Amino acid sequence: MGSGLGDFLWLCFNGEVLRQMLVTRSCASLSLKSQVLYLIVTVVRYLDVFWLWNGVGTFVLKFMSILVCGHIVFLMHKRFGETYDRGNDTFKVRFLIGPSLALALVTSHFRIHTEIWHVCSKFSRFLQALAPFPQLFYMQRTGEARAITLPALVIQGLYHVVYVFHFVWQYVWGDMAPRLSFVLSHIMACFIFIDFAYNYLYKIHKDKLPTARA
Repeated sequence: MGSGLGDFLWLCFNGEVLRQMLVTRSCASLSLKSQVLYLIVTVVRYLDVFWLWNGVGTFVLKFMSILVCGHIVFLMHKRFGETYDRGNDTFKVRFLIGPSLALALVTSHFRIHTEIWHVCSKFSRFLQALAPFPQLFYMQRTGEARAITLPALVIQGLYHVVYVFHFVWQYVWGDMAPRLSFVLSHIMACFIFIDFAYNYLYKIHKDKLPTARA
């Protein structure tokens, strides 16, 4: 239940980002590097949709997530490329991909018999936790976040809340304790999201408040 709802919220989050781009016909203040990382996360996690059948609903949900994330990256490269602020989107993504892969391998205990798919799944979760860093770096550098709407932020927050309750339910009432990689990646994601939300709500929107005249 938690996983299915989480997948739905993930689609809604990316769908809101895409909607905002199409409405404004711009990708200004949006980090292409974060969006590429989100695309990698989605493809790696949902690629099993083409050989592991879990029903029509799951197939549509995962396939749509891949399409939406891919369309966002395509629009930023092609259709709205002239509005992309390449000069300020300079975070080095290798500092995110490398640690994500290392954490995936460590939590797999470097077992040779561990299926590569399990390592990929863990890699996608750790990378998802770290993927907001380029957008956060851009926002702190420029003070702009027009492409990130409040509904997108709320949906992203709900996504993390759903998984927190999912892990608590598994631990207290479930038959299996949640995996270490899942718990660790979502703890990381929650702390990064809190930092992101603080910067968005406080540093960005405080400039819109009227200042008292002397």
